[in-house]
Amino acid sequence: MEVLKKYGPLSFLTLVSLMVLSPRLFIDLWNDEIYTLKFFTLQPWDVTLWDYHVPNNHVFFNVLNHLVLSVLDVDSLKQLFLNPWITRLVPFISAIGTVWVLYKLGELIKDKLLGFLSGMVLLTTLAYVNFALQVRGYGLSVFLLISSVYLGCYYFKYSNRKLLLLISTNVGLLIWTIPSNLIFILIAIGLLFFNLFLKKWNRKETGETLFSLLWTSKESKLIAFVLLGVLFGMIMYVPIWNDVFNNEYVDRSDYYLDWQLFYYVKQVFRAMISQRWLLVVVAIGGFLALSIKTKKLESGWLLLFLFCVLPLWFPYLSKTVTPGRVFIVLSPFYALFFSGGIFLLLEQVNINSKVKGIIWFLFSIYLCVSFYLIQKKAQVQNVESIKSGVRLQDINEQYFSFAYKPMEMVGLLKSKLSKTPLSVYVLGGEPHGITNYLSEFHIPFQRFEDKAEAENVLFKNEESFFLVSNKLPDLKGKIEMKTERLNELVNYHNVFHCQK
Repeated sequence: MEVLKKYGPLSFLTLVSLMVLSPRLFIDLWNDEIYTLKFFTLQPWDVTLWDYHVPNNHVFFNVLNHLVLSVLDVDSLKQLFLNPWITRLVPFISAIGTVWVLYKLGELIKDKLLGFLSGMVLLTTLAYVNFALQVRGYGLSVFLLISSVYLGCYYFKYSNRKLLLLISTNVGLLIWTIPSNLIFILIAIGLLFFNLFLKKWNRKETGETLFSLLWTSKESKLIAFVLLGVLFGMIMYVPIWNDVFNNEYVDRSDYYLDWQLFYYVKQVFRAMISQRWLLVVVAIGGFLALSIKTKKLESGWLLLFLFCVLPLWFPYLSKTVTPGRVFIVLSPFYALFFSGGIFLLLEQVNINSKVKGIIWFLFSIYLCVSFYLIQKKAQVQNVESIKSGVRLQDINEQYFSFAYKPMEMVGLLKSKLSKTPLSVYVLGGEPHGITNYLSEFHIPFQRFEDKAEAENVLFKNEESFFLVSNKLPDLKGKIEMKTERLNELVNYHNVFHCQK
C-alpha cells in the first residue's frame, strides 16, 4: 500500500500521458514541420546552427532532432513521411518530462495530489496536446521553462546553490530554442523583483532595507544566474543576430495595436480553459475561500497568476504582432493554477482523506470526459471548415490536427496509378505540404493555385485524378463530368477520379 501511495499517482499520470500522446507520434507532417526538416534539420550541422533565413529554425530543438536523426541514420523526408514517430521522439520525451516535472512541482508546493491533478489538467488541455508533439520547439520550450521554474522553487525551499548553474543552462537553452521565450524570462525576473518588494513590505518593522535584500536575498542570487542564462542564450545567436532580431517576419508597428489589448487574453484563456468551466468555477472558489479565511492570498499563488497573465500583454506593449502559439509554453502554469484553486478549496473543507481521494478521482474522470468531448468537437469543426473552405490555424484549432492524412492520399494515388496511369492535378495546398509527399514518392503531378486554371486543364482531359486541399470542389455546371471521391471520409486533402 505504501508503494502504491508513493508511486501510484506518477505512474498513473505516465500511463495517461502515453495514452494521450502516443497516437500523435504517427500524425502526418504538415507545412511548417516539413519546412523545418527540409531546410534546417536534414542539412549539414552549420546550416542547422547558423541559418536563420526564416524563424522556423528553433535552433536548440533542431540540434537535438538533427542528432537523433543522425544516430538513427535518417537522411530523407521519405523516411520520415513513412515513420513520422522518429522525428517526434524529441518532443515526445519532452512532453513526458513536462508532466513529470509539473507533478514534482505540485508536490514541492503542496503534495502529490496537487501534482497529480496539475498533470491531469495539462494532459486534457487540447491546445497543449496539439502542439506538444509538433516537430517544432514549442514542446521543448514548455519542458525547459517548467524545469527552470521547478529548479528555482527547489532552490528557494532548500537553498541548494548547486542548482543555480543548472537554472542558467536551462534558461540559455530555452532562449536558444525560440527567441520569443525571452518574454517569459523577463516576466519572471520582474516577478522576482516584485517578490523582493513584498518581502520588504512584510518586514518593514525589522528595519531591513530593500538595498540589503537585493544583496542578500535568494531572489537576487537567482536573478543573477537567470541573467547569466539570458547572456548564454544571446551569445548563441551572435553569428545570426540580425537574422534573428531584425528579420522581415518581426512585425513591428509605430503605434499601439489596440486590438491586442485583450486579444491574446481571450485567445489564450479559451485555449487553457478548454471548455472545462467547472474546473474554473471550482478553482476560483478555492482562492476566494482561502482569501476570506486568511484575509490574504499567499504571494506564491499571486505570482503564479501574474506569470500566467502578464506575458499576454507583451505584444501590446512591444508593438509587435505575435502568433498565439508562442503562449503555449504557459500551459503547465495554467494547469497548476487551476489545480491549486481546487486543492485550496478542498483544504478548507473538513472531510477525511478517503472522501478527498474520491473527489480527486471524480475530477480526473471529468477531465478525461471533457477532453474526449472537446476532441470530438474539434474533429467535427475541422471537417466543417474543410467543407466551407476555411483553413483553421491558431492556438485552439489547426487544420493539421484532425482529418489531415497526406500519406493516405499518396497510398490511394499509387494504388490507382499502378492500374490506370492518368494525369494528377493538384489544386491548392501549402508550398511544403502534399506536394512534398507526392514528390518523395515519385508521383508526377501538376499543381495549380487558381481554381479556374485548374478546371480548364481538368476539363480538357477525358479522365484524370484531381487532388484538392481544404475546400471540396464543385465541378458541375461547365462540362458534364463524373467525379468520385476516392477517400472514404472527408479530409483536408481529397482525391477525386474525374471522367467526362
